Amino acid sequence: MKSIKDLSLPDRLLIVVIALMVIPFISLIVLIFMNYYFWDTYRYNGSEKIQAPKWLRTELSAILDHDKELLESIPPLEREIMLLTDADGDFLYVGFTDLIDLDLSAFSGSLPDLASSIVQLMTGEQIALTIYGYNDTQGLMAYMIRPDSFPQILARWLWILAALYFVACLFFPTYISTRLIMQLRRSVSRLEEAAKQVEQGHFSFELEEAGRRDELKPLTDAFRAMQLRLREEQDQKTRFLMAISHDLKTPLTSIKGYLEAIEDGLAENPETLKEYLSILQRKSEILENRIGSLIDFARMDTRAWKQNNNRPLVLNDLFISLMKDCKRDIEMSGRSLEVNIELSREEKVQGDWDLLYRAFENILKNAQAYSFEGNLIEFKAGVIGDFAEICISDNGPGITEVERELIFEPFYRGGTGRNRSGMGLGLSSADSVIRSHGGAIDYRDRAGGGSEFIIHLPLIL
Repeated sequence: MKSIKDLSLPDRLLIVVIALMVIPFISLIVLIFMNYYFWDTYRYNGSEKIQAPKWLRTELSAILDHDKELLESIPPLEREIMLLTDADGDFLYVGFTDLIDLDLSAFSGSLPDLASSIVQLMTGEQIALTIYGYNDTQGLMAYMIRPDSFPQILARWLWILAALYFVACLFFPTYISTRLIMQLRRSVSRLEEAAKQVEQGHFSFELEEAGRRDELKPLTDAFRAMQLRLREEQDQKTRFLMAISHDLKTPLTSIKGYLEAIEDGLAENPETLKEYLSILQRKSEILENRIGSLIDFARMDTRAWKQNNNRPLVLNDLFISLMKDCKRDIEMSGRSLEVNIELSREEKVQGDWDLLYRAFENILKNAQAYSFEGNLIEFKAGVIGDFAEICISDNGPGITEVERELIFEPFYRGGTGRNRSGMGLGLSSADSVIRSHGGAIDYRDRAGGGSEFIIHLPLIL
């Protein structure tokens, strides 16, 4: 069972509200009970049968048991037993000596008729007569009625209840508020210190995980998730810079080396010079492609393409243009390309032509890079519901289960392609482009072996 310390802030406040509402209700119930408890003692209409009130039972039992010690130990009451008779009308107890001369023997045969009798004294006081039954004894009991007693008792209880209610109203909010302020102060101080660390660019600190009783646990958890995300982005930025410096430095170093060789006169004949220039051209193209990949990656990161180049485009035209440009490169690499486009000019998507072109080109180049000579690369496009579905597959070695979680990460290159050209941005960039166009890209093993990428893009309806 949870204690109040284990409850959340809304639950504690709810308890306070309920307590402040319930306490007056309970007080009202107590007052009604007290009124009912003393009702027969102080309210008579002459026809109701008077019952001996509970507060006289102790005195009554003490008298009938002839227990003087118990009777003397009973504190004085405002309501006192005045006399007690047996069934024959003989006095068993007389509270006041001036009542000894009162002869009730004439009424002994009609005790039931006296059950609702009220005797008015000369002083104005009233004596209530009631039948009592105790063990095997029956008789008549007379006790004094003081009409002002109940209002006095009621007023006294009202003051007590009012004092208790005031204490409760003061204690509960003060206690809970103090506890909340202390917890909130600790949580806010912890978050304030963490925010200062983030402001200074320090993301490697460990933010203490909020306890289940922390009122700011959702905020702390969100801040902790943000801090972990910022740390991951900082690490990714570091890896990004390292990858860029390595992948750009390699072709630049090669270009610089061949230029120095030409400058030093190592190209002694036109054939050697032509070979060097051809190598320089290839290295320049590699450098250009890598810079292009970085530009695409940066454009997707800033979402700048949405401002100027987002427009309706015909997918069929895009894919026909793509196949013309890629088919020759794929076939020259020793692979074969099979194309099946089941789209008309009616199927359009909202997007950037250049980005989508580079995205599908990157997926095709990935299939080319991670397959072998003689392998088949397939490109299929069609319509599924409100989406265009594009499948790009190859019958190469496929992707291991471990690598499937990493293939869309920036700068990741599979185990069979670490020595291949590229920066590992192709699939990551393609994934970002397709998702930014409201689509999705998934990987699955190709039936019969190999890899298959399935892309879905929403069509303009």
